Amino acid sequence: MTQIITDLEPEVIEKLKVRATSQGRKLEAEIKAIVLAAVEPAPAPKKRTLAESRQIFEEAGQRYAGRKFSDSAELLREDRQR
Repeated sequence: MTQIITDLEPEVIEKLKVRATSQGRKLEAEIKAIVLAAVEPAPAPKKRTLAESRQIFEEAGQRYAGRKFSDSAELLREDRQR
């Protein structure tokens, strides 16, 4: 199926040509590659390993060491009593 884009700015066309050349493709092939990449679903986020999760937890513990945080359960009780 052929699609035509009209009124594309010359600067955009020139940038596409430069990009196509840098990728070793013709302009039409580069535009096709761009469109195909745009409609591909985003890759699933990488799942963390147990070791990575523990490392993140340890870093957070070090970052917040010595700080005192309020007890959320106590705050909820106080709020209900108002």
